[in-house]
Amino acid sequence: MKTKEMFAERETNLILRGFAQETDLRPVVTEDKKNFKFEYRKNMINVIYAALLRKLESRGMSACIEVFLRSRVLIEGPKIFRPAADNLEALENMKINIPITEYVQPFPTLIIEFPDKYTKNKIVKNPTPGPRDWGIIAGEEHSLTMGMVHHAKEIGMIFLGIVFSSGDIYTTGIWEYIPNASIEETLELLMTRAAYDKSVQTTDEERDMVWDAYRAVLNCCLMMEDLGIKDEGWQRPIQHRKITDQLKTEKRPAAIRNLKADLAEIPRIYSFDQNIKLYRTETPMHHSHGQETGRHVKPHWRRGHWKMQPHGPNNTLRKRIRIDSVLVNKEYFGGDLQDTTVTYRG
Repeated sequence: MKTKEMFAERETNLILRGFAQETDLRPVVTEDKKNFKFEYRKNMINVIYAALLRKLESRGMSACIEVFLRSRVLIEGPKIFRPAADNLEALENMKINIPITEYVQPFPTLIIEFPDKYTKNKIVKNPTPGPRDWGIIAGEEHSLTMGMVHHAKEIGMIFLGIVFSSGDIYTTGIWEYIPNASIEETLELLMTRAAYDKSVQTTDEERDMVWDAYRAVLNCCLMMEDLGIKDEGWQRPIQHRKITDQLKTEKRPAAIRNLKADLAEIPRIYSFDQNIKLYRTETPMHHSHGQETGRHVKPHWRRGHWKMQPHGPNNTLRKRIRIDSVLVNKEYFGGDLQDTTVTYRG
């Protein structure tokens, strides 16, 4: 399921947006910080919203996060970031060794759209093929298409959803589950097979793929904040201009509401403020007694990371810095970057 398909159905979009606004759907971390929940108004008159609420209550936390993410995208207006495939590969291989309190992203809710070059090797068996909500029939296999992320800064939470071509969305919420733990450590605790199996049938391949995608999405957001972003304009500029012109002359209240809803669903596209590689390359040579042997190390990733660097008077202050991932011997590799291995340093 691509971004265009996910938000193509006007009726579905109106229901999701209206439901979130009518119920005041919002996340809350429990007082002991051991869990989180969604709070909402239950006394609704709208029968469609009431039916959706009953369905959510029966399906568990994963379904609640999915609806929350999709509704935030629609309420705030879709903002899509499109990174290059090689940069996403590098960001998969970058550990997030910073606390959640140091996490930032340029907008509260973002969609990271995965390019075909990145997803073509990320195809796995679908454990539950068949019909889905929103009128989708899932096949025997599916692949990654995009990631959604919402930063609920006021409560110190990050919500993530990884969307597959089948329409399945794998979700999680990250908060300061353990005091002073890094995002990397928190994700490792939350991303267990047992946690997933409580709400949805999964495979080990899916779990590993989703874990890599979570890391890539979060790193992408951090990089956007560090490097700056460029506004590329509306995804469908002709449609945006047409609706804007219609609103200037339309007098009927219902028609105006529908036009404004259509306008709000047109995505805005963003990219990095400059054309950059988010990794370094390196070509080490084997040496024997000080002499080059001519043999080359197999192409692989040397994993990068974020960390909090001491600075200031007596090193009492901390600032977020990044150590970029390194692709070793890229020039000797003729395949896709996804086929490289990973090594760890420090």
